Amino acid sequence: MSEGWSSDGNQSVVVQAYSDGNLMGSQTFSLGTPAQLFTLVFPNWGPITELKFIPSPGGSFVIYVLRIQ
Repeated sequence: MSEGWSSDGNQSVVVQAYSDGNLMGSQTFSLGTPAQLFTLVFPNWGPITELKFIPSPGGSFVIYVLRIQ
């Protein structure tokens, strides 16, 4: 992922994991302009049925490759 646009050049993305509509947990990743590789690990959260990616404080971000195992 990398920062697509932010008002102050300092951006992060919060990834929230849900199981059947129930929030199981979240992780925050700091972004920069260069692409970075992140590994999302959801320990002991059980099966995840949906992921939500939320840019903070706003703006946009880019996901180049998303691999789910």
